[in-house]
Amino acid sequence: MSKDQIKQLIERHLPEAGLIETALKGVRFFHVTEAIPCAPVVYEPTLVAIVSGVKEAILDGNHHAYDSSRYLLCPMTMPVEAGTPHVTKQNPLIGVMISLDARVMRELALEMDAAPGVKRTPGGGVSQGLTLARWDADFTQALLRLVELADDAMDAAVLGPGRLRELYYAALKG
Repeated sequence: MSKDQIKQLIERHLPEAGLIETALKGVRFFHVTEAIPCAPVVYEPTLVAIVSGVKEAILDGNHHAYDSSRYLLCPMTMPVEAGTPHVTKQNPLIGVMISLDARVMRELALEMDAAPGVKRTPGGGVSQGLTLARWDADFTQALLRLVELADDAMDAAVLGPGRLRELYYAALKG
């Protein structure tokens, strides 16, 4: 289970530049082959995982670059500047964008907080801005299991909500 497998699955569905919806509601694959300078956009609550290339976002003067080592978690709608200034046909931007369900995220956060053995840290909590988290084995496995559902509409309909919840959990842990 690796990022290469995730990349291969995305490329199979989207071999050329573009953006497609998958059979999973709120899960989109993207493939960018031309540089785009940072420009004002509005990010919706989203998780963005990159398997090739680098994407940039600027919020309140803070520069956030994320790639196949760090994924982006945007917990709320917010204006940012975003772009892909270093993308080329030889080094494309390939990844998955997942709309976040705030209700499910809140439920999971509450369940995690109430779980036995949880160490509570003073001042802890969810960031109010963009958050970058390192890919770990749990996140990679959960993302692979989710994108595998893009191959079968019935699997996506039946298993998708559970796999999204699993990915949200991995992201919250990370």
